[in-house]
Amino acid sequence: MKPLKLIYILLFLSLSVSADCELFDAYEKFVKPSTEQFTRRIHYEFKANDSEDDTAGTLSYISKGESRFSLSFSVGLLKLHLTRDQDRIQLYTPHNKTLFMSSCGENAFSLKSLMSCLHSMDESLGQDISSLCSLEELQNKKDFVIQKNESIYYLYLDGYMLAEITLKKSHLDEAKIFFKTGVMNLEFESSNYGSLIYRNSRAKKIVRPKSVDMDRSLTRSLARYLQIRHYEIFKPEKKEKYLKGKYGKLKRLHGMNYVYLKGSAYEIGWQHGKFLAEESRRVVDSTLYLMGMVYSIKTGDWFMDRIREAQASLDKHTPQEYIEELKGLAEGSQIPIEEIHLANYFPALFHCSGFTVKDDKTLNGIMYHGRVLDYMCRIGLQYDNAIFTVEKIGAIPFVNIGFAGFIGSVSGMNQEKISLGEMGGRGEGLWDGVPMPILMRMTLERASNLNEAKEIFSSNPRTCEYYYIFADGNDRSSTAVYAKPESIEFLDPGKNHKKLPHKVPSCLMIASGSRYESLHNSVKKSSLIDEEKAIDLMNAPTASMDNNLHSVLFIPENLKLWFSYAGVYNGAYDEEFVDLHLSDLLKEEFYKKPQ
Repeated sequence: MKPLKLIYILLFLSLSVSADCELFDAYEKFVKPSTEQFTRRIHYEFKANDSEDDTAGTLSYISKGESRFSLSFSVGLLKLHLTRDQDRIQLYTPHNKTLFMSSCGENAFSLKSLMSCLHSMDESLGQDISSLCSLEELQNKKDFVIQKNESIYYLYLDGYMLAEITLKKSHLDEAKIFFKTGVMNLEFESSNYGSLIYRNSRAKKIVRPKSVDMDRSLTRSLARYLQIRHYEIFKPEKKEKYLKGKYGKLKRLHGMNYVYLKGSAYEIGWQHGKFLAEESRRVVDSTLYLMGMVYSIKTGDWFMDRIREAQASLDKHTPQEYIEELKGLAEGSQIPIEEIHLANYFPALFHCSGFTVKDDKTLNGIMYHGRVLDYMCRIGLQYDNAIFTVEKIGAIPFVNIGFAGFIGSVSGMNQEKISLGEMGGRGEGLWDGVPMPILMRMTLERASNLNEAKEIFSSNPRTCEYYYIFADGNDRSSTAVYAKPESIEFLDPGKNHKKLPHKVPSCLMIASGSRYESLHNSVKKSSLIDEEKAIDLMNAPTASMDNNLHSVLFIPENLKLWFSYAGVYNGAYDEEFVDLHLSDLLKEEFYKKPQ
């Protein structure tokens, strides 16, 4: 996704030209050529500032207008070639010699379609970027300072140098763009002759996605990446928000979305979509398109085809009530039902940790259930978090620590004092069962004790390989679960397993590799663990240093939980934990604006 830095280059350049006519004219000549045969070239190298980080990249961009361009990008071992030649789009990945080819229409992937997508996703962001690219509303902008030294221009923002731009005979020649994470060196070239459309004849595998899939995937994934980077750089403030709907309530406070939903499956889905339409759109774009493109590039398989195949199997085992909830979510958010449906089924390959501690290891013998979710933080899911409290007709009320647009559960606790946490394993592609997040959700809605939770998992067909920890606050019991499509095992506290060789009395611990060793050592040396110490057990390196998306500490016997989500550059373990009681989340007063 690094090629989108090209857009930032154009943005920075457009800001700089507002203060000097010569620079303004040079930029206009480059971005608005006077002839259809005008060819524009940009080549840049990106090198991280951190000497310990060897990340370096290059990008070459050559265009002859909106409908004809070529972009070659490399960073480390990753190389990509993207071209559009009138009515055809090609994406070539040399590492697996795969060529993705698709026909395209007039409005298919281009800078124009990207801007249109951004506008629909985030109107203010879309307008800002559009105005920057077209140099509108910049003449009176006072936040930027331009300094000139002969043919070199320096661009500053709040005293921080953003760019150094060099002109040669009134044309753009070279530039340096300064980021927090590195320096980008650019070279520009423009001419009235020549063209380059990348063509590849070395592909061993040719994939032909549907044109609408190719267009949406490229456009929405790049737009979502730009949106995430915009958020990370400018950190816009999330304002407080209080809403009351027909089937629920919403409170947004300190960047957290607390959502209460009540009614039938369709009604709670519809209210979910109505409250969190924009947030759900972003989560769908992150999981279905941004992650989908990463998957396609990495594997050489077209993600949309694979996820549709998974859906065909998963739908056979998904209870109708959850299909109805997805329909309600789609209609409430006005996101196409297929996108909502597929995004809720995307493969959940998490690498996580979990534990329970109790008896002589804890203060007063209380049982603590810790759950660490490690998954990619750079696709922005944490910015569209949602703490759902759900009272569905005929079901046990529960709290679900999740994300907008996602109806399943990976971390939750119900009113009967049952708490659940999931950890990913292997076996991707084994989809002939109930989707893991739906199976978790079913258990929260139906299990009033540990045996009932075990029965739900044992009696329903399962997908892939997953690990779980179930805890019951009624009698301070817990179990670790090793579930595969063909088998299921339960492990009680204080016992070991070939996959979990260490045992500590009254404790359960699940993690992978070095995380498991870290968790075991931390638990073994700890005594009289209280809430604060239990939260500390979820610190790095038990949690991923880079991708700790959220962490939750359940105290099921008290119906209490502590949770945190990742920040912009910090994992959840390094962010402030918020404590809640399920009983409070079920009260109307919790969602009212303070007077």
